[in-house]
Amino acid sequence: MSLQGGKKWVKRSGECEIVYVYKFMKTESEVGITISLSKVQKRVAEATRVSSTLCRVLREGENVETGVTMAFSTLRKLRPKVS
Repeated sequence: MSLQGGKKWVKRSGECEIVYVYKFMKTESEVGITISLSKVQKRVAEATRVSSTLCRVLREGENVETGVTMAFSTLRKLRPKVS
């Protein structure tokens, strides 16, 4: 984040995701854990709001670990931005 004129500006989407994870954790600290700690994938998907990406990366990671592929894919199908 950068400071411009005393205001904080979020520059990258990654920073926005971190802020959302903070919000998720803060809410849980106030109202209690809403998703069981044993459901790790579901908690991460809810905290980051990237469930389809999470599933894809986990699947690719398994393929890399087992030798099906040599590396993670670098080509991504871009989705149109929703305003």
